[in-house]
Order: sequence, then C-alpha cells, then structure tokens
Amino acid sequence: MKKIVLSLIISSVCLFLLFGCNELLNNDNLNLKSDTGFSFVFSDGTQLTKNNIQYYDSSSHLLFLKEELDLTKVTSTFAVLVGNDTIYNGIIFPSVLSSLPQAPIYISDYSLYGPKIIQIGCHIDSLDFRNDERIINALQSENLLHHGLQVTINNIEVSSVGDHSAVDCSITVKNNDPINYYILDPVKMGGLNFNYFTGGIHFVNTETGTGSFIRWSVSNPHWENITMGDFSILKSGEQVEYTFQSSDYYKMEPGIYRAVFGFCGTKHRTPDFELNQQGGRIWVGAVVATVDNVVVN
Repeated sequence: MKKIVLSLIISSVCLFLLFGCNELLNNDNLNLKSDTGFSFVFSDGTQLTKNNIQYYDSSSHLLFLKEELDLTKVTSTFAVLVGNDTIYNGIIFPSVLSSLPQAPIYISDYSLYGPKIIQIGCHIDSLDFRNDERIINALQSENLLHHGLQVTINNIEVSSVGDHSAVDCSITVKNNDPINYYILDPVKMGGLNFNYFTGGIHFVNTETGTGSFIRWSVSNPHWENITMGDFSILKSGEQVEYTFQSSDYYKMEPGIYRAVFGFCGTKHRTPDFELNQQGGRIWVGAVVATVDNVVVN
C-alpha cells in the first residue's frame, strides 16, 4: 500500500512539473528569432548567438560569454534553439528558494561564476536536454564547443578511526579539449584544503540509505583562499592520477555504499582569477564521478 501511495505522489509531482512548465514556458510568449545555428533566447527579447558566445563546456554545462550579462535584468523564462527548432525551455530560478525549480532545466538568478558565465542546471535526468545532439553539432560546427574534463574514481578505501571514518581515494582527471587547462592539484593544495574546497566524497549506504560525508570538524580558516600556486597544468588530451585522503568523515557502519565525488574548478572564487593564463586556461566548473559497491567492513 505504501508503495502505491508513493508512486501516486511521485506521478502527481511529475505531472505538476510538466503542466506547470508548459504554462510557464509557452513559446508564444518568447520573441523567438530564426537562426541557422545555436541561440539562447530570453523572454524579454535578449538573445545570445555565436556572436555573443565564447564557448559551451559540455562537461560542466557552462556557457561562457564574450560580454557580461546581468541575469537580474532579464525576465523569467528562456528557450534554447537550433535554427527554428526549440530544443528545451527553462526558467531563471531565485537562488534564495529552497524548493525545486518548476522546470527541469533552470538558471539560478545569480551568477556563481561571474556575469560572463551562465550555469545551466537540471534536476530531472530523463528531461535533461542540455547536451542534445543537435546543440552539440551546431556548436561544434561554429567552433564554440569544449568537452572539458572527465573524472573517474579509480579506488576508494574506507577505514574506521574511533568514532569516525577515514577515506583514501584515487581519481583520474582527463582533459578532453585541444587546449591546456590549469586544474586544482590536491598535492599542491594539501589534502585538507582540497577535501574542504571540493566538498569531499559523499557516501550512501545502498541498503539503508544512510549518508556519510565530511564532518568539517577541523578548524581551517584558509581552505578557500586558493591561488595560482594550487593549480597544475593538464595538457590537451592527457590525464593525471591524484590520490587524496581525509580522516574527517562521519562514522560509516559496515555495508555496501555508493560514493559520489565532485571535482571542481574555482567555483565562487572564479571572478578573482584571470582565466586565460600563460600556456593554458583555468578550467571552470564541476564534474561528478560515482562508483558503486564500495565495501565498508
């Protein structure tokens, strides 16, 4: 009976989101212009095309602009088109709200990365069209597409340390683009700073649903004061393996876990940096790596 009720609730929520989105994102209210390529159109008439875009990073879903855009001055809906075809619609969602956006795809009404970078989010995987093949092909044909980074978790070991747990993790970071990237280096940053800046690894017990994550129990007032000395260059097409540790996790009971790790760039510190550096460019964004069947004894 509980499963039936839960299914009805989930179905109702999905229907609310879909019908709500159709009402909010009626294309008749958008001033859509025909174009042979990729375009990003806001409902107040603001339009971004190849003339306004530096590139789109398909790994982090960030759209880099040539000029600043104040998202607080554009209206609440947008559409992404290739030619005359609308690939997806979305809304600008107030970041102060704790509820889910009323559309699957959204832009927060503030810019975490600064006014020249648009972060496009999605909270329903089955309705995620941010990397639709038509978008990728259109951007690639205009030389406006980057593929960014790919991160893989190689190995995770969890050990018990009194009333908490310690984690050793090995990851591989690959540069999928024809340019060199400056990426955060856990060796240069130090394990404590790296874990705190990235948020560490989140564990979920696949049987009980219980989560475990970093406790933030160690006083470290300098963890977010990153400098160029915290970066290393990852050359085009190459990959690097990093190992980092932390003994600051909440206690994990024996069981089978799923581990989720988000490797990130400069995050909220992005506006403090000149992204174009000698010999490469600072990589901006976040990519998620997951691994299942992590055994905790």
